[in-house]
Amino acid sequence: MIGKKGMSPLIATILLMAFAVALGGMIMNWSSSLPAPNSDCSDLKLSIDAFCYKENQIKLDVRNIGQEEIAEIRLVITSKIVKEEKTILGSGLKKGQSLSVEVPFSNAPGTTVGILPARGTPDEPFVCPELVHAVTDLPPCS
Repeated sequence: MIGKKGMSPLIATILLMAFAVALGGMIMNWSSSLPAPNSDCSDLKLSIDAFCYKENQIKLDVRNIGQEEIAEIRLVITSKIVKEEKTILGSGLKKGQSLSVEVPFSNAPGTTVGILPARGTPDEPFVCPELVHAVTDLPPCS
């Protein structure tokens, strides 16, 4: 071992940095080829026939009037204390299809309830970023 010299710490640091930059470039190149989720939900359209409160339940009657299938519908319930999302099971709607459901709910003053559709498939839904319809203090059903 006499007379043998090791690699300088400066050269080792430069090599490690070059390796990290090359690896980062490969990952960025690979990720740019992945398909981006379709975040445009402007073609998802719902006709809301009933959205009211009755006997500790939300009554919701909706119809898909858009050109695309809706994978599922979620209710976003926001109060002063909590924000909660409830997925309505079996809420996928084909074009022209209707849905009538009652969802358990404890009404409190100042609570906002919104409807949030999702596109894609029921197994892998992409939830739209904006509420389709929101109501503060749901009216009683007539």
